[in-house]
Amino acid sequence: MTQYSIAQARDRFTQLVHEVEQGETVEGTCRGQRVAVLVSFGLT
Repeated sequence: MTQYSIAQARDRFTQLVHEVEQGETVEGTCRGQRVAVLVSFGLT
């Protein structure tokens, strides 16, 4: 599982979507606290 701050995730959104397509789970953090998770929908 990879973690990015929300600011980093905003700047790298396309890259994160590609990571998720490959099966990675991505967490978004705000001030060090997990606030969101990006996962594959599984429609490959």
